[in-house]
Amino acid sequence: MGRGLQLDEYQRGQISVWKASGKSVLFMSKSLGKSCKAIANYLKDPQAYGKRFKGGRPPKLSDTTLRLMFREVSKTGLSSSKIDAQLDLPITSRAVRYQLSSNTIF
Repeated sequence: MGRGLQLDEYQRGQISVWKASGKSVLFMSKSLGKSCKAIANYLKDPQAYGKRFKGGRPPKLSDTTLRLMFREVSKTGLSSSKIDAQLDLPITSRAVRYQLSSNTIF
């Protein structure tokens, strides 16, 4: 499930002002039309709000492994299935071909 939109600059300013004047989280959430959880998460750490999550799926191959694969292909000129077997990569030979085609050198 995806994340909702984050609080914009104006909403964060409103929350800070209301918090300083002693308003409740429930009042803030009803006034802005946001959930209590979103307001509470902002109030927990306003400086780090929205900076914690990088999102996205982590790559199967690290940069080091990619460079090793490119080096082996450049030196030996083996097929993608042989490169996959020789280096014992966690991806399929089809994914090796995709990585090679997405690189500008090959």
